[in-house]
Amino acid sequence: MSAARPRQRLTPGPLQPWIDFGLCAVVTLAGLGAALSVNIDRGPPGTPPVGTSVYALGIALALLGGLPLAVRRRWPLGVLGLIETSVLLHLAVIAANPRATILGLAAAMYTVGAEEPRSRSMLAAVGVAAANAAVYLGLFVSGQTDAPQNFFVVTVLVAGAWALGDNIGTRRAYLASLEERARRLEREQQEQARSAVLDERSRIARELHDVVAHHVSAIAVQAGAAEEIAERDPRRAREVLGTIQAASRQALAEMRALVGVLRDEPGDEQLTPQPSLAQLDRLIAQVRGAGLQVAVRVEGTSRELPAALDLSAFRLVQEALTNTLRHASATRAEVVVRYGEDELEVTVTDDGSGGAAGSTASGAGRGLVGMRERVALFHGHLDVGRGAAGGFRVHATLPIAT
Repeated sequence: MSAARPRQRLTPGPLQPWIDFGLCAVVTLAGLGAALSVNIDRGPPGTPPVGTSVYALGIALALLGGLPLAVRRRWPLGVLGLIETSVLLHLAVIAANPRATILGLAAAMYTVGAEEPRSRSMLAAVGVAAANAAVYLGLFVSGQTDAPQNFFVVTVLVAGAWALGDNIGTRRAYLASLEERARRLEREQQEQARSAVLDERSRIARELHDVVAHHVSAIAVQAGAAEEIAERDPRRAREVLGTIQAASRQALAEMRALVGVLRDEPGDEQLTPQPSLAQLDRLIAQVRGAGLQVAVRVEGTSRELPAALDLSAFRLVQEALTNTLRHASATRAEVVVRYGEDELEVTVTDDGSGGAAGSTASGAGRGLVGMRERVALFHGHLDVGRGAAGGFRVHATLPIAT
């Protein structure tokens, strides 16, 4: 990972401020306790106390080294600078190790490592180490023989705190990248699903457009014929007008369905007749030619259906068999078309692995998207999933408008 990787700062939890205030209180009180325990040589009576300024400085430095920890997550580098200044002044002026403040320094360094970019936190760590080295070297030169040992302990403590914070920050950035990737994939899947729905609706709209156009053309022809024979053959003219009335009602019903799915997209013209259940045998022959054994059963009395519903029923069978060939690894399939009094049922089952219909039973595949759109167009019901005997089952119920 690069040195300039982005860091994800945590949103403070309900306990986080209390933890920071608790750490601030512990370090500050420990530093004040150490400062107040220093013995002051008051000297002869009537003279100013000796060492009072050093005593007051120790108290001030204890406050400076502990209080900033309350806001260490808001201003990591600023807090580190204040506490390091407290440590350096304490070493240089009082010439003693401020143990409590050094622990606060380690906490501040951990925060910098976790919250700041690595390039900035490493620079801060090197700066703290260099400043400490200079002061401890001065103490050693002035005669403090334990200065090197103290410097080693402080350096190990501060370096370990930085390494721990850097590791936490790296892990946090990695988890944040995984969450962002998951959100991006979810958005892409939603876009793909929307695109599949729009594509299928556009296809349905184009098909219904052709059906409606056929009815309107037939109405125009029949109206012209009725006009010509109205005077010489009134009975025949009335029959033609009845036909026009029935075709008009059917065209209006299909036009309502068309409006529900129509999109302003230019489509290529369909010059060939739209398929229907009457052409189911030809579809079955094509599927058998691809290697899938298909049995067909028609139940009930076959009758003429509204053109849009007839077309959608054919497309349901076509989509189910196509996806069985592509995804189910099946060897046999069965198509059942049942004509009821007020509804048409289409059932397609296979003996495959259950992965047909374009994807999974969750409905995310394009095959199921198309089926659901077609069934919803007629306010029907679609049931897909594993069959009772294994394989995959598609069952659609389409109400027949009367």
